[in-house]
Amino acid sequence: MTTRTIKITKISLIAFVLAAALAFCGLATTAYAETSANQDAATAQARATKPVNKPTKAGWMKDADGTWYYFTSVNANPKTGWLKTGGKWYYLDPAANGALKTGYYTVGNAKYIANGSGALYTNRWVHFKGNVMGTSMDEWFYATKSGALKTGWFKSSGKWYYLEPKYGLMATDTWTDDGYRLTVSGAMATGWVKELDNWYLFSASGKKATGWQKRGGKWYYLDPAKDGAMKSGMFSVNNSWYITNSSGAMYSSKWITYDKDWYYATKSGALKIGWQKSGGKWYYLQPNSGPMAKSTWINDGKYDYYLNASGAMATGWVKPDQEWYYLSKSGTKTYGWVKSGGKWYYLNKNKNGTMARSETLFINGTYYSFNADGSMK
Repeated sequence: MTTRTIKITKISLIAFVLAAALAFCGLATTAYAETSANQDAATAQARATKPVNKPTKAGWMKDADGTWYYFTSVNANPKTGWLKTGGKWYYLDPAANGALKTGYYTVGNAKYIANGSGALYTNRWVHFKGNVMGTSMDEWFYATKSGALKTGWFKSSGKWYYLEPKYGLMATDTWTDDGYRLTVSGAMATGWVKELDNWYLFSASGKKATGWQKRGGKWYYLDPAKDGAMKSGMFSVNNSWYITNSSGAMYSSKWITYDKDWYYATKSGALKIGWQKSGGKWYYLQPNSGPMAKSTWINDGKYDYYLNASGAMATGWVKPDQEWYYLSKSGTKTYGWVKSGGKWYYLNKNKNGTMARSETLFINGTYYSFNADGSMK
């Protein structure tokens, strides 16, 4: 191919010089056309003179340069076109006076691959390393029953593969334009596939899944905003919060500790907001993402409650700071008089419900005095 290119370049240069020399005679265009015609004629003549050797019998003959030809008789011209012999197909190139084609070649709109002996591959995968239409390749192809290379989708051994249309080579480790993932082996991806640092889920048909998907009895969320990448950890979907394990499986119907806080995942997986009873005790999951309240006061919109260090709702006496408070059996902060241990105490509403201590108060028209421990004198 390189030698031929160089010859064409030389002939073109000669033609140019000759055309310039004849320009004064008005014959430049004609001279160039004749040169071009001579070149084509010379090429055709060179092809026509091959093969150099003459056959001594019908069948295959190897020429002086190693090229093979096929003759139906010793007096016939080399056969051209398709030839079936010995149960195999061969292609004898009409453009090269019947020279046997090997490797990768095209006939009409179809592409074929033949082995080193020229026998066409059929009904099989072919690993071809060599020149393909001017491009060096080391790829897999599939030769159909006719020998023509398959293009488009193809199912083999229960798996789908994609043979790209230009060359027919098997696409690997890539995405198709319509969203299918082809693995390193070329097989269409199904199930879980890790791409860089993200996991994706593909259905049995190869379509990428998005949104909530149940697999193996567990729920996973494939983020549509992230091209179907699996979410893990803590995230929100449609104003509800969820937590998954490191594998992306959603927690449900259980307590979860996440980033030093406790949460409760409901049966649906959505994190609980508000009151939750567990083990006979009440807990409060705060608004927004639902972290469990602990060692703090909360107001549920109606009453004040205190959650102790474990998060359980407190009842009875509590001293969260330097003051005492009293909480009813239902956990609500109490105001006014309370009898405890046979003694009376007063929870001063004017002081946010703190217990009166070491002081005298005027209550409902009467003065009352209280000891240092808060008991009424």
